[in-house]
Amino acid sequence: MLLAQGRSGLFGIAPGVTLLTADVADPAGASSPDWVCAAIDWLVGEQVDLLVVPMGGDADDAAIGVSIETAIQRGVLVFCAAGNGHPDPVMFPARHRSAIAVGACGRDRSLVPECARTPRLDLIAPGERIPAIAGDGRLAWCRGTSIACVLAAGIAARHLSTDPWRGRAGRSRSEVLRALTAADADADAFA
Repeated sequence: MLLAQGRSGLFGIAPGVTLLTADVADPAGASSPDWVCAAIDWLVGEQVDLLVVPMGGDADDAAIGVSIETAIQRGVLVFCAAGNGHPDPVMFPARHRSAIAVGACGRDRSLVPECARTPRLDLIAPGERIPAIAGDGRLAWCRGTSIACVLAAGIAARHLSTDPWRGRAGRSRSEVLRALTAADADADAFA
């Protein structure tokens, strides 16, 4: 998605960026707060600019909250998927006060029906029929706040790799949100 580089006709959103991944789920898709914390802490130690958390849960977790706060204090932008459980509230960690909670919209720019939306969404990105490369290398069509979160972070990564963003450590959450939602910052990408 971010770095497709021409594979299967996809070129990605930010093909020139370096992508680090941390697997926090077992083969069945289950995760634990300890794995999520270890991944966040490792990525922060690697001095990433952006952190994407395209998953979450119902319960707040203090340790994950501390890892997110540490990331924010080191100038890392933390993008989190809001969740697909409307009318349930936005998942944690997206509802963490320092996270950028990302919701999903359809082609008509309205929220997809399943998108969680309370207590807040910070960004809304396309999350309906988004092309991505599946694990087997084939083209897949994705839907929901996880893919919208990845898309939003990809657009942010592209902006961070261009002037005047390059090398700006300690960008504030509000500064980035203003830039990403400005009329000249990919008006077709964000609602």
